[in-house]
Amino acid sequence: MKIQATEMIQKLQAARSCAAISTLCLLAMPAYAQQAEETQENLDDFLIEEIIVTATRREESLLDVPVSMTAVDLEKATGEGISDINSLADFVPNLTANDGGSPSLGNLTIRGIYAGGASTTGIYVDDVPYGPVFGGAGDQLALDATLLNLQQLEVVRGPQGTLFGASSMGGVVRYITKKPSLTDIEGYVSADFSDTDRGGVNSRYRASVSIPVIEDKLAISLSGFSEDAEGYVDLPGLGEQDANDHDYDGAQLTVLFQPSEAMEVRYNAVVLDADYGDPGYVLFDVNNGDRPLGEYVGDSSLPTSRAYDYDMHALTINYDFDGATLTSVTSHQTVELANGTDITSSLGGTADFFTGAPFGTHTVLFESTFETDRFTQELRLTSESSDKLEWLVGLYYTSQETDAIQNTIEDPADIVLVRSNVPLEFEEFAAFGNVTLYLSQSWDVTLGLRYSEAESDIEDLSNNNPAFGLPGLAADNSEDVTNYLLNSRYRLSEQTQVYARAASGYRPGGPNLVSQVPVDTDGDGLPDTLMPLGDATYDADELWSYELGIKGTLMDGRIAYDAGVYWIDWGDTQLSTTAGGLGSTINAADDIEATGFEAAIHGKLIEGLELSATFAYADTELQGEEPALGAKAGERLPNNAMVSVSVGADYSFSLMGYDAFVGGSWRYRGPFTSTYQGNGVDLIPVVQNYKNDAYDVLDLRAGITIEQFALNLYMTNVTDESDFQTVFPLAANFSYGVPLRPRTIGANLTYNF
Repeated sequence: MKIQATEMIQKLQAARSCAAISTLCLLAMPAYAQQAEETQENLDDFLIEEIIVTATRREESLLDVPVSMTAVDLEKATGEGISDINSLADFVPNLTANDGGSPSLGNLTIRGIYAGGASTTGIYVDDVPYGPVFGGAGDQLALDATLLNLQQLEVVRGPQGTLFGASSMGGVVRYITKKPSLTDIEGYVSADFSDTDRGGVNSRYRASVSIPVIEDKLAISLSGFSEDAEGYVDLPGLGEQDANDHDYDGAQLTVLFQPSEAMEVRYNAVVLDADYGDPGYVLFDVNNGDRPLGEYVGDSSLPTSRAYDYDMHALTINYDFDGATLTSVTSHQTVELANGTDITSSLGGTADFFTGAPFGTHTVLFESTFETDRFTQELRLTSESSDKLEWLVGLYYTSQETDAIQNTIEDPADIVLVRSNVPLEFEEFAAFGNVTLYLSQSWDVTLGLRYSEAESDIEDLSNNNPAFGLPGLAADNSEDVTNYLLNSRYRLSEQTQVYARAASGYRPGGPNLVSQVPVDTDGDGLPDTLMPLGDATYDADELWSYELGIKGTLMDGRIAYDAGVYWIDWGDTQLSTTAGGLGSTINAADDIEATGFEAAIHGKLIEGLELSATFAYADTELQGEEPALGAKAGERLPNNAMVSVSVGADYSFSLMGYDAFVGGSWRYRGPFTSTYQGNGVDLIPVVQNYKNDAYDVLDLRAGITIEQFALNLYMTNVTDESDFQTVFPLAANFSYGVPLRPRTIGANLTYNF
């Protein structure tokens, strides 16, 4: 992970090169020429490499973009054993991965902006938005595409509503794919083997090839990966060890056609397929954190299975007119998630209640299938780069159809708690644009606007939930929302810029699947009636973010830094209310406010040594009581640590004439809670809060490059920490957590050609 220098560094390099050449010409002495060349090489060793990002839909230097963001070198991270988005999140300021136990499951949160409902973080593959924006399993799917053939991962913090639209309230995570080379055959073959304590041997194979079919005109690239990861959580109730294993495979095809200098056409296809074992949830006591069955032991007594499939096709066309570029992005994708989970601890007691059976009689297996079919079309017209005036205008359309089928299988089979077949539909149209006016060489201002119209529909075709008395339902919701951006950037010097940013974002509302749960209204400790957990529909939520930032370089480009503070006001917040294993989405009664700070620094202070560090502080609080949650004013949102830190160091040297390195990194995540202090009403059974301890993780690495071969050795979680990285609010005195992956030792061998 590298934070790069601005274009000013290149000017500095050019100036030094010119100075060296002038000296050479004046003196005309070979010895001096050699000395000047060596001096320049030494200076280059200390300069931070520049990286280009596209957060503003333009190509710009990372340290010149007036927004808080991080760019991650995924090839470097993968070779060092950090190959999933959950682990990478610890190195990105204010990015949190709530791990669902397997790749592409869970959700991503930026700056703590998430309290339930659909995702608040926009996830993109290049310019294609990923997954369902509304309904279905949108909050359970955090695309993990880190093993694809990627150029980098871009994490943009703060609402990006004007350029990226709905559900980018916290920010945007973008997987930027590599383009095929139009001139050279290139690629790599990689094999990775590792051993996890309490688990077994994991293997991962990756390969990619790029071939110019017609030089300078047509090229294709094909890449793929296959990962077989062993589990480390045991399920004695099923007689299984290492039950949370998974197989994860993916392929990517890219075709690049450039018929002229003005036109570029790119077709990109991605296929991901995963089969998971048990989620790897470990049982613990919410009163004291003890794990009664063992450190890596779950209590599932019913066989479970999960499967995930993702298929994306995208066609991007760029045409460069004189003074502006027209971009068309057309995509179609399907996302499928099949899930079988033992939820006896959540709904077993509810089944006992409805049948009058003694507590502990029923087991409950939850089966669900979510399938989303989504189409998107975006058109953008972008002016050429200028030091006077830049602008961008665009149109956007998306339509989504989702089928959500849910079913509980009870034993004894004398009741049906949930059985539903729910079609969901969503459609959105938006028009957007921004303009940047350069008031002087040092000062520019950007104004942005996006107008969106969204409609959603839901229908329950099952009419078959007798236990909860839930009728078949049909509801729809429509709304129009406008998002804004005001950004002012001032360059204090060629090495330093400051910016002030005000931006808004939104997430669509929608119809609700209203769950009803048994409650105790007469205070005798026994449930006597049913209570709905929400209304038939919930509204869109919107937020405003205000931030100040500074970024630049120090010591002639040896150190790069990026820091900022922010304040967020979030209204009509969509919250998830849960009781007895069932849930609905509601709007908060009062606003939520968030304040925070984030910083990153990267430097080369002595020859061969690179140092990096990140720090993030995020405080997201309820401003009023939320009776449906039992939450009090001032409570923080669950699963969000207030403080996170990472530090890394790598030392490069020559070993037998070959390039080698040794390094390590340390990451810390502060304590966080699973839910809120109360439960609002006397729900049966009670949902309890749990404060998860802080944890820190140490990783070590070393490697050597011999011509076209690169060998990396790594050890992750060196001290074998077993803390939970995600905890779930479930019933009564016991709940589940997803523990950190135990100590893993591995080797990665890559051949580049």
